[in-house]
Order: sequence, then C-alpha cells, then structure tokens
Amino acid sequence: MESSMLQSCPECDTSNIYERQTKVPTYRCKNGHTFEEPETREHYNVSGGYTEKELVKELQRLADELERYPPTKTEMDEYGEYYGRTYQLRFGSWSEAVKTAGFTPRDPIDDPKDRPDGCRLCNTADTGLDFHHWRYGDNELGCYLCRECHDQIHEGKGGRHNTDWLKHCVTNTVELHLESGGSSDLATIKEQYNFPDIDVLIKQTLENYGE
Repeated sequence: MESSMLQSCPECDTSNIYERQTKVPTYRCKNGHTFEEPETREHYNVSGGYTEKELVKELQRLADELERYPPTKTEMDEYGEYYGRTYQLRFGSWSEAVKTAGFTPRDPIDDPKDRPDGCRLCNTADTGLDFHHWRYGDNELGCYLCRECHDQIHEGKGGRHNTDWLKHCVTNTVELHLESGGSSDLATIKEQYNFPDIDVLIKQTLENYGE
C-alpha cells in the first residue's frame, strides 16, 4: 500500500498550513511560521510501536511523579518516556489522551505550545505573536511573546551574541513579570512561560527582586 503524502511547515512540522495569495513568503502555518515552500512528508505512523495501554500507563505514571493531574504535553516531552506528539497521533489530541487516562483536560491555553490570544508576558492581544524558544530541537521549549516583550527580555546580556543569554533572558522575564504585577509563585511562573528545569535561577531572581 502506498503511503499518502502531505505538506507541512519546515520549521514546526505541522500540516496545518495555508497559502497566502498576496504576501511573501507565500505560506504560513497555524503557529505563525512563514515560508516559501512547504515540505512534503508521509503521514506519521500513528501506532509508533506502542500500545494504547502503554501510553496511558505512562501518562498516569508521569502525573503521579509530578503530582500534576494531568501533566501537560510539554511536560510529557521533557520528562516522559514518549513524546506528546505520539499521544496526539494515537488519540487524536492531547486532551483525548488525558481523558482516556482518567483525567480532566486542562484549558488548552494552559499548554504554552498552543497559540494564545495575547502575549504571555504583557497579555496584550497581538496578531504578531512569535514563539520564543528557551530550547530548540525535538524537546523544544518556549512561549508566545509579542515583539516588544521579546525585545525587552533580550536587552543587555540577554542578547543572542552572549553564550549565557538564556540565564539573563530568564532573569529579565521574571523581573518583567513581577513588575507587571504577576504572581511570585514559582510553579505559576514556570508554567506560564514554559521554562526549562531552572528552578534555582527563578528562585534566585525572586529573592533578589527589589533589592
């Protein structure tokens, strides 16, 4: 049997793309990436070699380990045995996988990989939101920010030219978050901005804020 082919975004691999008749680059995906030519690939193997029972058991195990019911797709990517995408392909969506595991799905905006209505930092509605990466690759982490906030967190030593840019970007983000009246709760901050496992740095910034 021949495998059916589909077109996808060359940056994030989503097949939810559309052609723009009057703009360049010609194509745009649901995550806001623009490009001139889409990639062509086969549909992913939905089974992935894992049984539904194995996937559900791992989701439940991770929930117990993190004491988060349910964990997010991003947490599955970072701490789980399987990728969140595997669950999406097997169950149709992360929410359906969560339901199958016996949990109540979170509001979709709780997953920072889903495009929100506004900037994660200033909450201003902005059609120009970009996914800002803390980490690239298969286990990418980041959140959506408006251009103004993006530029602010990269000020000073947070510039990409600095090999230690991540540390300073995180510090800038937490400080701006507090300046705007945001919660000082570590778990809330980490989830809102989809930070990697850098609790020590976040705690240090919270302790030093205002000194």
